[in-house]
Amino acid sequence: MAGRNEASASVTGSPADPVAESAHDVPESDDFADIADERWLPADSRAAIGTLSAALPPKRDRAGRPRPIASRLALIFISVVAKLSLAAAHRIGAVAGLVFLLVPSRIRNAGLTNMRIAFPSISDRDLRRLARSSAKQAGRMTMELPALWTWPAERVLALVREVEGLELLDDALTRGKGVVVATPHIGSWEMMLLWLGHRADLTAPFRELRLPEFEEFIHTARQRTGTHMVPSQRLAALRLLRALRDGGIVGMAPDQDAGSGAGAFVPLFHEIANTGLLIPRIVARSGATMLWVYAVRLEQGRGFRMHIEAADPEMSSEDAVRGARAMNRDIESIINRCPEQYLWFYRRYRRRPQGCPRVVYTSRAWRINRSPLAGMPGNRDA
Repeated sequence: MAGRNEASASVTGSPADPVAESAHDVPESDDFADIADERWLPADSRAAIGTLSAALPPKRDRAGRPRPIASRLALIFISVVAKLSLAAAHRIGAVAGLVFLLVPSRIRNAGLTNMRIAFPSISDRDLRRLARSSAKQAGRMTMELPALWTWPAERVLALVREVEGLELLDDALTRGKGVVVATPHIGSWEMMLLWLGHRADLTAPFRELRLPEFEEFIHTARQRTGTHMVPSQRLAALRLLRALRDGGIVGMAPDQDAGSGAGAFVPLFHEIANTGLLIPRIVARSGATMLWVYAVRLEQGRGFRMHIEAADPEMSSEDAVRGARAMNRDIESIINRCPEQYLWFYRRYRRRPQGCPRVVYTSRAWRINRSPLAGMPGNRDA
């Protein structure tokens, strides 16, 4: 743990550290393009920040009035559920997931549509079976959060029963060039954050919530094992590069829609998806090792199995689009090994390139959308 403590100290910077120094004396600007042109930023970082800034998702405006009542209700729910054992929380979550699946909604049918795109050859019966399994796992994921966020750190870390590929992480940290860890939304990414923050210095970006009080609670919970959370805007790229230069770990989720103008349309399963370029760009710029780390949920509330896997070497390509293609291939491989624990219930294909058919996410009756594409045929290899 010495490495984690040393890297943690570097977060505050030192007078001899120009990158750390500049991170504390930044101008009041939210624009990465402007920041990259400022003289105060070291020359070797200006080009990297300018390139990485284009790969960041657009800033999410925290609109609306503060909702303290909603935050308090969420914290009361967490305090009650945290008293349950993990097995009991998982049983309740599985039932809740099945109930959710019975109610027609856009979220539910988004999951069915995504599954149909990913597995076009399986029968409707098998797809419904996968949907039920996935909904139960999503319910378990929700109900395990209070325990992961509030139990003592030692008790939470003890839930990791097995670790596969730990030597890959140890070897990568020994190289001293930092490690970029990507985790798709599979299994328990909260467990992954807590475990990885305990193993080494971990820096992870986040998007702001609309419940500031609840957000503060979540950050405190995540950071209690050593994870550093930084906003996904405002100097995020600089902080991530600095963490890697200090030999630490940077953790990011690679499987969300990148936002308008912030990604590239590359294949994911049997369609093209708007995929973020930040991870392949930061790997190429930093020379860090790229690894996949994810926590698979064990049966009967026994805990979790941590998986650590090497990434496709093409993810370090100077061509970020080529790296994104390789990244999606790895995501497909991981999901195919455990499809029921992947979070299917979001509109992954909602943004489409011009001239490509849109994906239809219907909120009508419980059914399988056999024709999720509307309009003319698209170029799936674009």
